[in-house]
Amino acid sequence: MDYYMLGESIIQRAREVRRQERLLDQMDSCNGEELVAILVSLNAVPDVDMNSLMDSGIGRKVRRGMNDNQQNQRLQLESLRLLTTLTNSGGNRGRLMELGFAETVLKAMDDHYTNADIQEYACEVLSNLAAERDFADELNGMQAGERVLRAMDNFERNAQVQETGCAAFWNLAGITRNKILLNRLDPASRILRAIDLHMDNPGVLGYACGSIATLASHDDIGLLLMRKDAGSKVLLAMDRHPTDSFLQECACKALARLARTHVNRLSLLNLDAISRIDRARETFQNNSKLTLYVQKAKRRIFYAVN
Repeated sequence: MDYYMLGESIIQRAREVRRQERLLDQMDSCNGEELVAILVSLNAVPDVDMNSLMDSGIGRKVRRGMNDNQQNQRLQLESLRLLTTLTNSGGNRGRLMELGFAETVLKAMDDHYTNADIQEYACEVLSNLAAERDFADELNGMQAGERVLRAMDNFERNAQVQETGCAAFWNLAGITRNKILLNRLDPASRILRAIDLHMDNPGVLGYACGSIATLASHDDIGLLLMRKDAGSKVLLAMDRHPTDSFLQECACKALARLARTHVNRLSLLNLDAISRIDRARETFQNNSKLTLYVQKAKRRIFYAVN
């Protein structure tokens, strides 16, 4: 073991901790531009201990900064960037929701609906928060879905907005009542449009397929999706990126969910979905989730011929 290098690493980490503590102490007395500078510094620190930041009161400070400087686009953006990192931790989501961040994020989306970067990071924050089902209910009650669709409509050719928008719908539609609620907004058209416009972007396609899988677990919505050519678009995405593990996993999940009804099984059989599913299984034999979705999809599709 190189004890010198280990010691230097520990010292450097201690310096970073002290630096973060000083920055946090200054946030309460800063003006908007100074607060932007602090947020930029915090976002630039690698491997930040988010739990420690939360314990230091960062959530309260950031929310107050966003509410006091609603028209400062750079401050809103840097705050949302920090929130994407904070909300990656499941333990922080509840604390941030208690502070009222759902309302704050949606307000930022309303005030800056022409700013693609703000919409992108806001959608990512909503996606992270909605990973908790109770919070997905609360967000849907606050019309989060409408804000996400507006962002996807306003920036249909922006791959980052489309990717985080699809990711947000994936989590917002996690339970049956939310699928029904969101389906009234016609998310299928936006998700399928994202596939058409971003066929060369596996990230967009992966989250789009994940959203299709979530929506299609409701049989009526699955039938609607197939009438809108969701099956052929998922297969086209699989053909375009056969070596992308995330996309193939999400696509197989989408096919398994679309194949819940007999009509859809026949359609997928005629589209030669089986050959794409088999190719994915052979390419990613060590991906246990993909294997599970392959088994479900094949079993359901083969029901159509038995």
